[in-house]
Amino acid sequence: MRHTTLKITTIVFLTLLMISQSSGAQTNPDKDATDTSKPKISILGTFHFGKTGDVAAVKVDDILGKQRQKEIRQMLKKIKAYKPTKVLVEVVRHKNEAYNQKYRNYLKGEFDLGKSEIYQLGFRMAKMMNHDSIYAIDYTLSQPFGEVQEFAEKHGMGERFKSFVKSVRERAKKKSEYIANHTLMDYYRQLNTDTADRWNRSLYLQETLDYNHDTIYTGPKIAAMHYKRNLYITANVMRHAQPGERLLLIIGSGHRAVMKHFFKTRKDIDYVEVNQFLE
Repeated sequence: MRHTTLKITTIVFLTLLMISQSSGAQTNPDKDATDTSKPKISILGTFHFGKTGDVAAVKVDDILGKQRQKEIRQMLKKIKAYKPTKVLVEVVRHKNEAYNQKYRNYLKGEFDLGKSEIYQLGFRMAKMMNHDSIYAIDYTLSQPFGEVQEFAEKHGMGERFKSFVKSVRERAKKKSEYIANHTLMDYYRQLNTDTADRWNRSLYLQETLDYNHDTIYTGPKIAAMHYKRNLYITANVMRHAQPGERLLLIIGSGHRAVMKHFFKTRKDIDYVEVNQFLE
């Protein structure tokens, strides 16, 4: 009798276990990733073609010249394989209509594209996909880096700060020299990698963060503001993430490094690595 009871209990247990495993498989997040109705996003990290307020900037020869224009066409043609349904650009939202007016004029042949990557990459990609609009998603936020320098000078970290700024500028110089002898596609392949993303994140999570002492959190405050700005931009982007959309976000590589993690963490949107289209 006891043997029969034990056998029945075992059967019930195994049955419940199988039901549990089956239920778990139905809610497996990996299965959600195969949902074709989920929106997708790909981020093309870029450098600024024109003027920038960055501490150090990568420089490129005449972006409007024949050779660079050819390289841009070649790169965008490859990215076209992603089949974006919307092109999102690093423009503050309240200027959305002003930039769309420029875009409409561009489509009619009444607006000459300037040096900005917003025009050269964003407008041209949207036109290539026959889109009637572009989408502004940026959110500006003051980041007083001068406070970090002041903190460093007051707390014996002046030399470290100078060394940090020098290393960033030297890196920008090397990248500029690289571009001078390579195609834009070559550089964008480097710019949109995990290695480049990690370096960009380290500027805030390692270097900037370390400028603090006792109850003074100057560095962490600046780092937090950087993340805050990118969270706001992410919120702006998600307003366009409707089912079936394939969003292409063209934004500074420093933003990509952070936002990439945001989108890969969410379960309601699929992240698509842009580098696969640059091969």
